[in-house]
Amino acid sequence: MPTLYDLSQEYRQIAEAIDNEDEAPDGAAELLAAIEGDIDHKVENCVKLLDQWEADEAELKAHAERIRSRIGVMRNRQRRLREWVLLNMQLTGINKIESPWFTMNLVQGRERVVVDDADDVPDAHCRIQRTPNLAAISDAIRTKGPVSYAHIERGPETLRIKRT
Repeated sequence: MPTLYDLSQEYRQIAEAIDNEDEAPDGAAELLAAIEGDIDHKVENCVKLLDQWEADEAELKAHAERIRSRIGVMRNRQRRLREWVLLNMQLTGINKIESPWFTMNLVQGRERVVVDDADDVPDAHCRIQRTPNLAAISDAIRTKGPVSYAHIERGPETLRIKRT
């Protein structure tokens, strides 16, 4: 059975031959109709395959969400157990526990900077990230005309499938 690509090539060749009229084979219109039917069948099967893949994707996304949720539960359990061990070591005054499998120490926390008022921080101590506002640029081009630093272009054609 020919592939969709082969059918498309054959269809295009026959359509070009019909346009040239002197090269058109006998029964070219019937042949085009038959090829078009085969193409429709192939495309229908492609859409069915797309539907199956989309269903598989949705199922995998749901499974991934369940796994992410489970990971969150495991992380919370770990955090709470660490906090419980830390609290009990602090309450008992035990600073170090040694075993054949691990050594656990209470250590002072790292120093860190805490900003009390972000508005008072000088610019020299700030990172400023400059990102173009695409919506504002689009509005400017549409209302005022072309600008030197940007333009509007249409993206590539896409396939839209409406299910009935």
